[in-house]
Amino acid sequence: MTDKSTSEMDKRKQEEEQGLFFILNMLLASFQQRDFFTKEDDLGLIEQIYHVFDLWLELHLPSTKRTCGSQPNCYACCFNNPNGITTFDLWVLYLKEFKKLEEHAEVLKRQHSDYQDIYISDREIHQIRWIQTQTPCPFLDNGSCSIYQHRPLACRSHFSIRNPEQCHPQNPDFFKHTHKQRTLPMELYQKLFQTKEHPQDLLGACLWLLREYKTKP
Repeated sequence: MTDKSTSEMDKRKQEEEQGLFFILNMLLASFQQRDFFTKEDDLGLIEQIYHVFDLWLELHLPSTKRTCGSQPNCYACCFNNPNGITTFDLWVLYLKEFKKLEEHAEVLKRQHSDYQDIYISDREIHQIRWIQTQTPCPFLDNGSCSIYQHRPLACRSHFSIRNPEQCHPQNPDFFKHTHKQRTLPMELYQKLFQTKEHPQDLLGACLWLLREYKTKP
């Protein structure tokens, strides 16, 4: 492939990316203006945001290069406590999965307490220590994610690009395994945070949501 062809491909990719950013900006602005406490109808905005987000991910890491799910019921990465939980994620969980949060309240409390007990200021090391406890995500049900359709963006953008068995903390090659994590540019990522009040780890954020909104109307 010539340098000219590569340059043209990069330019097209950049234009596609900018177009998707523009659409996401509009969708997020529309989403933030909705009063979801009085109107259950989300006009499909959640699904649209997911769709555009997935298109953006595809630009950076085509699904043909991902090995996630290449084996039945792949859930080897579901021993983490994902960070980067946004206000958007919390709204989605509130609207779509609040009953599930209530059902798992005790497990969330217990796991979050355990997570805090091993606290280390270095977030990456803290996450590794937590993964080593081999505590499955509270939403993992018989090898499947029970909130998969509405899983957080942090989960949606985390992929394996090698043998997915190595994602499991029991695998001897766990620390050699390679993942790909994609996040939106900072200006868009910040739009996903309407408040800094809630914790950004999944366990803490879910408990915060349950405390703030004890019973969904």
